Amino acid sequence: MYHRILKKLKLPKRPFIWLLGLVALILSGACAKGPPPLIPQPSDREVEKCLTADFSSTTTYSYHALEEGQTLYRVSKMYNTTVNDLIEVNGIEDHTDIPIGTRLRIPGTVVSASGLIWPVPGRISSYYSMRRGRLHEGIDIPAPRGTPIRAAANGLIIASSGNLRSYSGYGRVIIIDHGGGIRTLYAHNSKNRVQSGSCIRSGEIIGEVGATGNATGNHLHFEVRKNGRPINPLNYLP
Repeated sequence: MYHRILKKLKLPKRPFIWLLGLVALILSGACAKGPPPLIPQPSDREVEKCLTADFSSTTTYSYHALEEGQTLYRVSKMYNTTVNDLIEVNGIEDHTDIPIGTRLRIPGTVVSASGLIWPVPGRISSYYSMRRGRLHEGIDIPAPRGTPIRAAANGLIIASSGNLRSYSGYGRVIIIDHGGGIRTLYAHNSKNRVQSGSCIRSGEIIGEVGATGNATGNHLHFEVRKNGRPINPLNYLP
């Protein structure tokens, strides 16, 4: 009787084969549309609105907006410079009476020809290179927890999240689109201080150094990507 029913329905005599085929058909239909994009893809017009600086300039400086409780000494340590250099470059007459919000030009932060500045000052503990059989797609810069992370160039914040599926293990991540196919990525942050969709200027604080995700110590993991592919950040930094 069983075989007569299968013959009438014109189904395979081995039901598990038919069942596997049905499951495969359902799955292929479900996957046909593909997964949604994990990172927003802004239009060229959206990015262009955020690009107000001339990135070909080699005489553009990074600036720091003085925050409440900060002194020139503290700012000098953040950027690996000296109080005297800050006073000289900014023409400060009385360093004990600087209004909150004053934009201080940081000496020694001339941008590269590509328009990027260092997001965090300091030495490099891990370079863009093969590591344990895999490409380490950026550079690691150790710094104390809470050290300000600065945008490497003008751009549009396209991601600011602590859970990007495409960057598992990166912890809190910020990604900036600088136009021309160039994007920068800042990972393992203890805090993100920007939101997706906002414009950012070169040198502005976007987050704070930390050790979120798969990190053994406080540091910034910094990447530069060209048309989606990682490239050596040192080729773009001054």
